This record gives sequence, C-alpha cells and structure tokens, in this order.
Amino acid sequence: MAGTLVAGALSTGSASVNLNEIVRGTAKAWVNFADPTENTASTIRSAYNVSSITDIGKGIYDVNFLNPLSNDLYCVVATASQGSTAANATTANLLVEMKGTSTTYALKTPTAVRMCSVDNNQDAYFDSFSANVAVFGT
Repeated sequence: MAGTLVAGALSTGSASVNLNEIVRGTAKAWVNFADPTENTASTIRSAYNVSSITDIGKGIYDVNFLNPLSNDLYCVVATASQGSTAANATTANLLVEMKGTSTTYALKTPTAVRMCSVDNNQDAYFDSFSANVAVFGT
C-alpha cells in the first residue's frame, strides 16, 4: 500500500504516524564492520551514513559519518562479537563509547564517534571479529 504525506503525518489510510516520531526515532547512522587483526584495515560490511572506520589502535575505532549530525548529543548503541575466529572461543567483547578523561564526555563530535572494544575476560582492548554501531539523535 502506498503512503501519503498529510499535515505532518504518514498515513496508509487505516493508520498514521507523526513524522516527528519517524525523524527522531530513526537511526541517523549505522555500520557493521570487521577488524580481525590490528594489522589490517577495518572493513565496512554494510552501512548507512558512515563514510569510513579509522583504526586508531588495538580495539579502538573512529566511526566517521558521511553527513554530519546536528550536534554531539546523540545516543550510540553498539555490540561486538568475540575477538577470536577460533571455534568455541569464550572471549566476551564489549563495544562502548570511549571517554576523553574521567571528567569529560565521550569522544563524540557531529562528524565522528570513538569506540573501543574491550575483552571482558582480560580487561583489555581487543580487535573484534565483528562490530555494530547505531547512532540515534536529532
């Protein structure tokens, strides 16, 4: 069924959604990328509004946006897979926003966000076999 734009709402005839909900609730950028070793470039597998991944060092990445966001107050949701491609690997990775210092906000700008992948078992940065980042905001 085709949709129509009616006074700030998207309508299919039987249901409608306020356009503000769509604009504010849709990811402004997302990416699925791989970084199997720190000696190889991160590979973007699929993305929206992400121009590149900068590999800063072991387990540290800058996600660079193709089109800048309006500010740095956006929400980042991220996941990372195990750090090893070996069968039955037990490494648990976390992919989180990286902070500048203990008293500053995360390293976020309208053009990029810095992420770090942490091996939960070793409490150290670790290259993720697969990582996913989604950004929400205005």
